[in-house]
Amino acid sequence: MRLILHFLSFVYGAITKIRNTLFDYNILKSKSHDIPIICIGNLSIGGTGKTPQVSYLAKLLEKSSYKVAIVSRGYKRRFHSVKFVEKNTSVLYSGDESLQLKRRHPSCVVIVEPNRNKAIEDIIKNCPQIDVVLLDDGFQHRWIDCGLNILLTSYHMPFKDDRLLPVGRLRESTSNIRRTNIVVMTNVRHDITLNERADIVKGFKLEENQDSFFSFVKYKSWVNLHSSKKINLNNIDSIVLVTGIAIPEILHTHLEENGYNVKHLRFPDHHIFTKKDILKILHTFKSIKDSKKLILTTEKDSCRLELYKDSFITIPLYMIPIEIDYIDKDIFNKKIIDYVEANKRSC
Repeated sequence: MRLILHFLSFVYGAITKIRNTLFDYNILKSKSHDIPIICIGNLSIGGTGKTPQVSYLAKLLEKSSYKVAIVSRGYKRRFHSVKFVEKNTSVLYSGDESLQLKRRHPSCVVIVEPNRNKAIEDIIKNCPQIDVVLLDDGFQHRWIDCGLNILLTSYHMPFKDDRLLPVGRLRESTSNIRRTNIVVMTNVRHDITLNERADIVKGFKLEENQDSFFSFVKYKSWVNLHSSKKINLNNIDSIVLVTGIAIPEILHTHLEENGYNVKHLRFPDHHIFTKKDILKILHTFKSIKDSKKLILTTEKDSCRLELYKDSFITIPLYMIPIEIDYIDKDIFNKKIIDYVEANKRSC
């Protein structure tokens, strides 16, 4: 079996290399658009924190008075009749990440469309107020010529230590780091030292025109999914943690380090919950004898759990929002704003 996986990985790597070479030599052509486009992507199949990064950029740009559109493929949505996502759109039509971003940034235009070029053409034609497009998970979508590429890699699972699918989690070779403008190491420790950062950057083998930055997670106040009220964390001892994200261990560790007893129910990334899943969650919660208990989930998972919101009507169900922040935040922010300002849409 191991030999088969390595053979498949070799074949997969050859195919992606040929594809990228065709784009590099302009045999396959990337399309340019008359609007600033920032691509947020990665080399792996998930777990680098793209959605919080998109949210960070949307917030930064909106604060700077730019009108923002977010383009996503709407991964794992079941129905494809919706293109423009609204706050009350069902997750089955939008996908969890697109819905999460729309609720976080209601003034942003959020489009789910597998054909990213078509989505951007729709924005240019139908949304003349938009100043900048954020392309969510678009690094492998080379049919678009993005003006600024941001490549994410997780501190806990850096791409330089990974392998191509199906042996590892990489969607293309690490040599393609050359295509990015900025590399961001996500989920770093708050106390990471200058020497550690220097060693990590050295491992990237960046060119002089490429920049590197480090981001970290900030956990926000827990929010009740029924009432939107926040909670006094001193009244909680035990937690049933429900996750359907790529790397839930970071959150699990955070909770345990803060003294909580955690029973973790882990589901696959983007998992659409079933009635059977809900019964399992409720059974686990009720089996905990501690009276100071609740069910906790992520903001992304809450978009999918709300399909069964009525099942939790008498249960304390909370979600824990996160935000990211940057070491050298001012320098990073300036690079983003300078790019958008220098490439403003022509009238």
